[in-house]
Amino acid sequence: MMASMEEKIKIGGGMIVGAQTLAAEMKLLKEMQEHSGVRKTLNSELWHACARPLVSLPQVGSLVFYFPQGHSEQVEASTRRTTTSHIPNYPNLPYQLMCQVQNAILHGG
Repeated sequence: MMASMEEKIKIGGGMIVGAQTLAAEMKLLKEMQEHSGVRKTLNSELWHACARPLVSLPQVGSLVFYFPQGHSEQVEASTRRTTTSHIPNYPNLPYQLMCQVQNAILHGG
């Protein structure tokens, strides 16, 4: 199934061809993942085509800032649950932490 999606992506300078078909296939892939209980990673080209042209990801080994509060807010929004019951409170944790990227896994959501 992934091969058929890749054929519809990135023809000439990052333009998406057959966007309605691509959207339908992305929806089907998501439904299949939810039904099977398995989340599969996406092809990098597909992920970037859907994410928009100005989105960039840091390379493995790059130094980045991690914002724990922002992470908690994203978890809360994506799971529709409050984070206070699942994430421990660390009052002495700085609002940002410098980290080194070890890996990047692309998921569709």
